[in-house]
Amino acid sequence: RVDLRMPKKNHNNNSNNNNNDCQITNNNKKECSTTTTLLSSYPYLLQKSASRTLPSLLEEATTCTPNVTYERLEFLGDKVLGYYLSINLMARNANLQWDSDDLGEFQQKAVRNATLTKAAYRIGLSRLICIGHRKWSSAYHDRHNLQLMESLSSSLGADLHASSPSLKENEQYQKEISSVLLQYENIHHTSELSDSTLSNITESVLACLFLKGIDTKTNAYSGGMAIGFIEEMELPLPEDKDRNTNAGYPWFTALGPCLDFGYPFELDQKWKRTLIGVGTMLYCHRDVMVDRLDCGGRGLLKLLQSTASSEVVCKMLEENEQKTKILLFCALFDDSLSGVTGDDDDDDDDDGSSSNIALKEAREDSHIEQVTRDDSSTITLEADIVRAALLRDTLFFVGNYSLSLAISCEFYHRYPNASSGDMHLLLACACSDDVLAYIAIKNGIHKFMYDEESDTTSKILAEMMISDARGLELWKKKGKEWILSGGVEEFRNRCQMIPCSKNQDELYPKYEGLAGGRFHGHRDKLPNDMSEDLAFSMKAIAGSLVLSLGLESMWQCLGPLFEELLILSPDDLRREYSHISDLPNNYHRGRR
Repeated sequence: RVDLRMPKKNHNNNSNNNNNDCQITNNNKKECSTTTTLLSSYPYLLQKSASRTLPSLLEEATTCTPNVTYERLEFLGDKVLGYYLSINLMARNANLQWDSDDLGEFQQKAVRNATLTKAAYRIGLSRLICIGHRKWSSAYHDRHNLQLMESLSSSLGADLHASSPSLKENEQYQKEISSVLLQYENIHHTSELSDSTLSNITESVLACLFLKGIDTKTNAYSGGMAIGFIEEMELPLPEDKDRNTNAGYPWFTALGPCLDFGYPFELDQKWKRTLIGVGTMLYCHRDVMVDRLDCGGRGLLKLLQSTASSEVVCKMLEENEQKTKILLFCALFDDSLSGVTGDDDDDDDDDGSSSNIALKEAREDSHIEQVTRDDSSTITLEADIVRAALLRDTLFFVGNYSLSLAISCEFYHRYPNASSGDMHLLLACACSDDVLAYIAIKNGIHKFMYDEESDTTSKILAEMMISDARGLELWKKKGKEWILSGGVEEFRNRCQMIPCSKNQDELYPKYEGLAGGRFHGHRDKLPNDMSEDLAFSMKAIAGSLVLSLGLESMWQCLGPLFEELLILSPDDLRREYSHISDLPNNYHRGRR
C-alpha cells in the first residue's frame, strides 16, 4: 500500500523578504513599501500584474471600439480556460475511463465559440461590453431599444407638426430630430455581436479574474474568482456520476485548481484509490518496471533541483512525496505494452508515448485481472500497464494546457506591447513539439525515460547534431556566441529566471540548433514520428509536477529550461529567423 499523506510545507520562506522591504529613513523611522512587499511574496507568474486594478483590467477586456483592447487578454484567457477545464476533466476521470483523445474531444466541445457565446448571454456578460464610453448591448436581446427610438421620433415629430405644420419641411426640424436621436443613441447604443466577438470577450474577462485571483491574506493563488465565473457558465462536460450537478454538486468538481499547491489526492477518495492502485501495481512489478523508473525518477528530480529558480521548490523536491514519485513514474513510462510484456511482434504503429495498444484495450479489459488462464500473470501485467498508460494520458492532458498557460502568462508580462499575433508567434516558437523534444534531449531528460534507447530518440539526435552545427556557424558569422549582436553579455542581461544553484556568470546560451521554433535548416516541422514522443513525455512530466506541486512550482522547475527561448522578442524572431523558419512568417502583428 502506498502512503499518500502530505507532509506540511514550510511557509516561512517569505520572512526574510519581508524584512528586506523595510527601510530606515534619516529620522530613524521604519517605512515599508506596500508595493515592494506585495510583489516580493506574489507568485512569480502574477508578480507583474499586482499593480493593475481589477476595474482597469475589466475595462481593457470589454472595450471593443473605437480601439479594440481585449485581444491580449483574450489570448491569455483562452489558455486560462483550457487549464481550468483540464483540471476539471482530470478530476472527473478518476476511474481512468477516458484517454487523451477523449479528454481532448470533451475540451474542444466546451470551448467552441457558439458554446461560449450561449453561456455569456445566459450570465448577462453582454451588458458589460463597452463601445467607447458607452454600453454596448446586443440587438438580439434589446431590440425594444429600436422600438423606443422609433416611438420617440414619431412623438417628437407629431409635437413639432402640431405646433408648426410648416416646420416639417424646415431644415431646422431635421437638425432637431437628428440631435435628439443622436443623444438617445449615445445612451442606448444597439449593435449585434458576433459569436466570435462575445466569446473572445468572455475569455478576456476570465483572464482578468485569473490575473487578480490572489488571496490577499496569504498572497497565494486562490483561483476563486475565475472558478466562480466558469461555474456560472456551466460549459458542457461529461458528468461525474458521484458528483452530479443535479444532486447539488458544483460544476467544478476538482478539489483545488492546482495553482499554488498540488491536487489534494488524499481528500479525493476516488483519485486516492486510483493512485494507490497504480503505485501498488508499479511496486508489485518491481523487477519489470520500478527499478528503471526509480533510477530515472531520481535522476529527473536531481536535474529539476539544479534548474529550479526557487530554493523553496528545491526543498519540496527533496521531500520527494510518495504521490510525486508515482506520478513521475507514470510520466516517464514511455514504453509500449508489447515492449514490457516481452511480445516480439514489432508494430510500427505502437507509439510508446501514447500507448496505443494499452489505450485500445483499456475499456474492454478493465476486468482482465479476474481472468484465469495459464498466462494469467502476463494478462495481469498488461492490465496494470493499461492503467499506468491511461494515467500517463491524463498527465499529458493536464501538462499540455499547464505549459501553455505558464508560457503564455510569462509572455503576457514580459512583452506588454506585444500584439495578439506576436503572442501567438512567441508561444509557437517556445512550445512546439520540435522545441520540446530538443529541450528534453539537450538537458538529458531523455536518459531518464523508461525506453531511453528508443528509435525516435536516435533519429532526432542525428537531426540535432546537424542543426547545432548550422546554428553555431550562424553565431560565428555574427562574431558572437549568441544569435543577437550583444552576445553572451546581452543574453545574461535578459535572463530573468536564473536557477538558484547558478550565478549569472555561469549562464551561457546552448540552444544553437533551434531557429524560430524549428530545427535549424528545417523550415517546416519535423515528422511526427521523430518529435512527438519526446514532446508527449515533456508534457506528461509537466502534468505530474502540476498535480504534485502546483502550477507555480512546476513553472519554477521547468521555466529555466525555456528561458533562452523566452528572452527573444517577436521582433528578434522575425528579424533573425524569417529566412530559416516558417513560423515568423505565419504570424504577423495584430490578430491571428
